[in-house]
Amino acid sequence: MRSKLITAVAVVTSTFLGTSVAAADPVQEQLRLMEQRMAEMEDRLQATSEKLEDAEAKVQQQQSVLSDAGLAESEEGIRSAAGTFLQMIDVSGLVAASYNHRFLGGSDKNLFIGNSFRHRNADTFSLDQLWLTLDKPTTEESRAGFHTDLLYGESARAMRNSAVGSPLSNRNDTPGVDSSDQDFYLFSAYASYLAPIGNGIRFDLGKRDTLMGIERVKTNVNFNVTQGRMFQFIPITNTGLLAQTNVSDEISIAAGVFNDVYADTSIDDSRHKAYFSQIAFQGDRFGFKVDSMVGKNSGSGLLSDDGGGNFCDGGNACRTAVLEAVATAELSDQLEAWFQFVWSRHWGDSILAKGDMHGFATAARYHITDDTHVATRLEYARLESDFRRTQADSNGDPLAAGHEELLTATFTLGHALTDSLMLRGEFRYDRNLAGSKIQTFAIDNSGDGSVGQRENQLLGIAELYYEF
Repeated sequence: MRSKLITAVAVVTSTFLGTSVAAADPVQEQLRLMEQRMAEMEDRLQATSEKLEDAEAKVQQQQSVLSDAGLAESEEGIRSAAGTFLQMIDVSGLVAASYNHRFLGGSDKNLFIGNSFRHRNADTFSLDQLWLTLDKPTTEESRAGFHTDLLYGESARAMRNSAVGSPLSNRNDTPGVDSSDQDFYLFSAYASYLAPIGNGIRFDLGKRDTLMGIERVKTNVNFNVTQGRMFQFIPITNTGLLAQTNVSDEISIAAGVFNDVYADTSIDDSRHKAYFSQIAFQGDRFGFKVDSMVGKNSGSGLLSDDGGGNFCDGGNACRTAVLEAVATAELSDQLEAWFQFVWSRHWGDSILAKGDMHGFATAARYHITDDTHVATRLEYARLESDFRRTQADSNGDPLAAGHEELLTATFTLGHALTDSLMLRGEFRYDRNLAGSKIQTFAIDNSGDGSVGQRENQLLGIAELYYEF
């Protein structure tokens, strides 16, 4: 009996084990096939990786060739050295347009009004100025730089008509003829070098805007829409060499030598030059500076020759001096103001009309809100008769007799429509306190080119400008 039981168990066990072994054979075959496939995939991945490495090497080689040629962009999105250079340049600009109306007598016509730098025609829409500025500043890491301003519009024509760079030039356009403002005017262009001397001395060589004055041709830096009378008695641009440095965090000095006091020309008619100096203090809320310029002045215009057409031959025959003092103050977070005194003297009486001019101007701007402000300006100037003798009466004869006392009062309201767009409205009143009717406020009364005379004028103007 026992032997039969053992025999039965052995038979069952053998049958079970045989079945298990038979079932295990397909599994082992599948595992073997999977291992084979994995090996094949690994071989393929290895081959693909080698191909990718070869392709990447070729791409890097091509990138190197293109970069050396200045044709490929780097990771910063710039192209070689040229792109790096362009990244260091600051590009900015301004577009300003206006409409002005002069409140004059019924017989007055619209054309050819004097005593305005860029708003000479009454009842006229005007593209005042389009600025394009390129600036590469000097730093201790990059000591070379440059600056240039391109100007278009009525301001460009005003600079062109000021033949020697002074807005008081005696040249005038033919009434009603739109000329000169159709071309860009190179307002400034100079190269700079920051010399590693002391706190650093920056040298500018070329044509640049003056450091004198407080108001500028560029309208967005001024309190008011129009430039004042003191603006017209100092240089605007000069051609030559200027050096400036900071003595301390608050005090700076500058000195320069230029071709002419008022001229910005690169063509000099003599070996004589004009010399400039400045000392300036700028604190947190208060600033003060004194500027002087003395030397040759041989152009044409009110602040230049007497119309004789002579050339500067040295000595006092064509010497002019300009001295000014400017104080600026932030009286509060909302109120800012400035004061300016100007004295100009012609030393000679051969080429130049000998005489003096002195005047002052003061202005304030109050910010009602972050977007809205009001500004005022008051000016007074006295010109000796000889100093202004290049002015002519309606018959073309020089006004050699009598002095001239000019008073200007200006009120401006401004509102920022957006962060970049400003709308301003202004009223300006000019009067000759000496009581004589002069060409300063002249207007074309006949349309035939003859010029009348007025002792006062009132201007209303609206300006819209966008800065970028």
